[in-house]
Amino acid sequence: MSHLLVVLLLLVRIQAQPAPPEKASIEGVVLKSTSAEPLARAQVKLIKVRSEKEIEEEQGAIYFEGGPEANAPFVLSGADGKFLLRDIEPGQYRVSVARNGYAQQWYGKKLDVGQGTILDLQPGRPVKDLEFRLVQGGVVTGRIRDSVGEPLPSLEVALLKVGYGETGKKVLRQGRSVTTDDRGEYRFFWIEPGRYYVRAAQRQEGYFGAAVVDRFVPTVYYPGFVTPENATIIEVLPGSESSAIDIVVPQLSGHTVRGRVVDASTGKPPKAVSIQVGPRTTSGLALEWEPSGRGGARYNATTGTFEIRDVLPGVYWLNASVNVDFNAPISAERLADVKTGDDLWRTAFSNAVSARVPLEMRASDIDDVVVTLTKGVTIPVRVSVEGVEMSALKDFDSIRVNLSNAEESVWGEGTRTNAEGLSRIEGVAPGEYKVNVDTGKVKELYVKDIRYGRGGGLDELVEISDQSASTLQVLLSPRSGQIEGNLVDTLSQPVSGGLVVLIPDDRDRRRLYKQVNADHNGHFVFKAVPPGGYKVFSWEALEYNAFHDSEVLSKYETQGRPVRMQESSKETVDLKVIPTPKQ
Repeated sequence: MSHLLVVLLLLVRIQAQPAPPEKASIEGVVLKSTSAEPLARAQVKLIKVRSEKEIEEEQGAIYFEGGPEANAPFVLSGADGKFLLRDIEPGQYRVSVARNGYAQQWYGKKLDVGQGTILDLQPGRPVKDLEFRLVQGGVVTGRIRDSVGEPLPSLEVALLKVGYGETGKKVLRQGRSVTTDDRGEYRFFWIEPGRYYVRAAQRQEGYFGAAVVDRFVPTVYYPGFVTPENATIIEVLPGSESSAIDIVVPQLSGHTVRGRVVDASTGKPPKAVSIQVGPRTTSGLALEWEPSGRGGARYNATTGTFEIRDVLPGVYWLNASVNVDFNAPISAERLADVKTGDDLWRTAFSNAVSARVPLEMRASDIDDVVVTLTKGVTIPVRVSVEGVEMSALKDFDSIRVNLSNAEESVWGEGTRTNAEGLSRIEGVAPGEYKVNVDTGKVKELYVKDIRYGRGGGLDELVEISDQSASTLQVLLSPRSGQIEGNLVDTLSQPVSGGLVVLIPDDRDRRRLYKQVNADHNGHFVFKAVPPGGYKVFSWEALEYNAFHDSEVLSKYETQGRPVRMQESSKETVDLKVIPTPKQ
């Protein structure tokens, strides 16, 4: 009898335990685009779409471990081209397929635009019948030589595509890069078909191997122009080889900038200073990410004099900053702001003494440039929340107020907001700035007003002088709105993972642009929406960030769904995806 009781108790315990959560799976086939023959040994990889919280938690891992793709699950297709990924944690994923000899492909990517479709994997609901048709990659080869025909080894050669930045401005987005060999030759292989610029430049890290770099080598675009506006675009076709894409580097005479540096607090030259020349103009077709500038300044710490050679004619910023002294003590006030590793990083690097001077380089040297280094001014910040005590908000200390100049190249990092709504921005140089408010973990807040001295405004620049002592006042409101809806295709079927974009009627209010991905049922939600007029859009395929371009957006104005938001309002907008134009 006792044995039977034990068995019964064990059965009850087993039944009482919750069943393990079901996993997701995905299966499909990889084929050749030209013949529909199966492709074996293709690598199918799942890249998880991370939430903002996950991004924050993984920042260190991304930096040290190579990013979200480093440990992404993958399988290889079999001889029949089929693949199966099992035991996947439910969530949103992008699917990438790569194989030797072929261009990498993302699931749902149409034409040469967009980022592909997000798959929303659900527990116990396998995704089947995915089909990938891989396109053969192209080859680009060439030779880099100088104006007298001598090969130039150890140069970095990059392929660049025209894309869109976060403000809608067209930019050059760098893809793969290689290094020229001893014959000045380079080779790209398995390149995704498309239109590219080819650029040659000295390697940023200054490593040249056995090559002797005995003179200035400017950055050059194929076939030999120093700016991309006059360069020739090459078109890479599937399975083709674009050979003899040779670049002749012209013999250009750069000029020298000379001057001296003085620390305003001591009146003496700093012991160690970093000096660089970087681009000042944002006109024309620029790189999406500009290197920090042309360094290599010769600096004499005794006299404070410096010299930078080989600067081509143009307009620049001369940037100078004192190297961070990691042996210097941290003040008690600054140490009190440190709660996380990210805070410690900000504290260590945000107290630099710096300056920048505009330069207009002509066809001659520039002498006697004076760079005065200053810590700048400290801007007091007061954040208030309409109708709510700051201390009553959970995670109020995650709210930060920052400054950026019009070119977004210099930032003033704000400290954490305390229970009284106070913080500060240190080291602000005189100039005009945009005010950026990050509400951190308090997602329901929106920025209602910004004031500084006698000026201010939500989207106006604030002017900071070297005598500034005014408090930057930021008013937040918890009475934000919410927009939700369902995204369907032309057949009224839900679009899983589709990108939905919310754009304000006032297109210059960049801070109000929002984008979310629909879930597996095509449902989407925009939270913390300020009052005002908006339109909601979704495209089957649109180039990344292209909706920021007013010329692009004007083609689709009638296909966006208008919505008017009041404080605390909740609106429903059902949306049909805008199909890709037929070619």
